[in-house]
Amino acid sequence: MIFFNFGVIITAYKEGDFMNYIANGKKISIDTDKKPFAQGSEGRLYLKNGTLYKIYDDGALNEGFGDKRFYHIGMIGIETKQIDMPTSAILETDGKYVGYTTTCITRKRKDNFGTTQLPTDVFLKNIQTLLEDVKILSNLHILMNDVSFFNYLLHDETMHIVDPGRYRFTDSYNMRANIMQLKELFIILIYLDLCHYKVDQKRKIQIFRQQIGMEIKSAEDLYEYFNNLCSNYKNFEEYAKERIRYIK
Repeated sequence: MIFFNFGVIITAYKEGDFMNYIANGKKISIDTDKKPFAQGSEGRLYLKNGTLYKIYDDGALNEGFGDKRFYHIGMIGIETKQIDMPTSAILETDGKYVGYTTTCITRKRKDNFGTTQLPTDVFLKNIQTLLEDVKILSNLHILMNDVSFFNYLLHDETMHIVDPGRYRFTDSYNMRANIMQLKELFIILIYLDLCHYKVDQKRKIQIFRQQIGMEIKSAEDLYEYFNNLCSNYKNFEEYAKERIRYIK
């Protein structure tokens, strides 16, 4: 049985170019005529006082796997550490659901690189925490989706997975599928890092990507896999450099 936590409800109404949100008796005005903080395939993000307001485009709340409002509202209040979840629902005054709020974690695009340069103990701790978060979501029958480089943030040596807008509740225990999402993310993060920092020739990096990709996908325990690989190196990049040297 799925329990939906309706959390904090935010209502909205329009005044001129401003969208006015009411939360806990306080009005928050956002100039929706200005360029949004970010924009994606589902809608627009507006930043106000450290909070991100994700406002969905018409039609983006149902992409063929159910009404997203029920999934989003159900995820409010789930306590994860590095997979950032919705914090409240946004409604129009007629009760129409239009999006959700979440904590803003900022970074410049260039700062999204550097995962492979994290100290090994920090890197492994991040993996451990993300795996714990995945377990929490899986136990609640939440299927993760769209876990990509564009929904990943590296901030103060902490790896964050953001934008759960396409996550959904299912009747199944989704641990295997969710772990595979995480594995795919690590494969692309490693590859893009190595290309960005020009570790070696592109051909060798491509070969390494294929090798490491197959290993990661078949690993039974992601933490143990990386621990065995790089525990004797200062970071994963150092391990990768040594291994790439021997690729012909």
